[in-house]
Amino acid sequence: MFKLIPRRSTDVRYFLDDPARELEGVRSGGPGRFLIGEGDPTHRDDVSGVLRGTSKSEVVGYDLVIAAPRPISVLLATEPDDVAITLVRAHQDAVQRALSYLQERAIVVRERHQGRDVEVSAPLDAAVGFTHGVNRAGEPHLHDHVLIGSTSRTVGRAFDRRVVTAHLPTADALYVADIRHAMTSHGTPMWRTFDGRIRVAGVDEGVLGLWPGVGGLRGEKRDWTRAALREKWSSQLADVIPIRSYEPPEMKRWVNEHSLGAEIELRHSISRRHLLAAWAHGATFGVPIDTLNSLMATYYPTLEHDFGLGEYQVARSDAIPWRLIREYGPRPLGLADARLWVHRVRERDERSRSR
Repeated sequence: MFKLIPRRSTDVRYFLDDPARELEGVRSGGPGRFLIGEGDPTHRDDVSGVLRGTSKSEVVGYDLVIAAPRPISVLLATEPDDVAITLVRAHQDAVQRALSYLQERAIVVRERHQGRDVEVSAPLDAAVGFTHGVNRAGEPHLHDHVLIGSTSRTVGRAFDRRVVTAHLPTADALYVADIRHAMTSHGTPMWRTFDGRIRVAGVDEGVLGLWPGVGGLRGEKRDWTRAALREKWSSQLADVIPIRSYEPPEMKRWVNEHSLGAEIELRHSISRRHLLAAWAHGATFGVPIDTLNSLMATYYPTLEHDFGLGEYQVARSDAIPWRLIREYGPRPLGLADARLWVHRVRERDERSRSR
């Protein structure tokens, strides 16, 4: 889940006063880290300096909350520390890459050129993230608070929040796909079902019912140690009534074209961000964000430089070329195989034109 929360104050005590000890031993370093720019994430002036707005608005920045799906977060409670270490690292890497996507495609300002508004890319100058592993109810809840300013210092203007909001679902899909791939590669299979559910091998439905994931809205914030939480979680797990766990499906090296199609079938307009999210969802066991961006350039080269809201609109038949898919098979997720798939299609088109 991605959520963008406006901030009207540069008071950052909420983040600096929380040592997030629930992740000690499974997180590298402290809870804070600079994702863009340089600074000391434990120093109040460095962190508050990230939040910078304009005199025309009370909003000085945003708290971008990036949370892992609940079936993934519960691994903090059900698995040994070596799996938790891998999970936290995969989460932080995915946060970094998802933020890079937003930086490249969604952070824009509007300028007036020849009587019309034009979107201009205006990269963020700084961003600092804080990784936490629990919500207010003491449930496992792996998430980051990423603080960004509302203004690009490069151009001295506030970026368009509407554009960021429009790209958040894509960034969310990329983030989860990146984690699925990383954890599956490290021996903890994670996959996305056709109806959009995240499954993790070995995680029972009864465990998910134990921690419904809504406890963050209740109670006072508490400073937990990981040892205290492990004791609490172990006690709760002892009372779980197993319902059902799932075995991973067969792993395939191509995108699930039907899942991809379901993501965009009812859309009135289809642009790069919609396609990218659909591909992230259609990669059953996930795929790295960098690879997904390269796949977009391979399968949809005309969209490679699109950003903002002024993206080129794609016909549904170009988004999912069923005729070619039936002839050459579903499109591969590996870059080398993807280029070969596209090469075969181009050779076919050239033969057709030469007749």
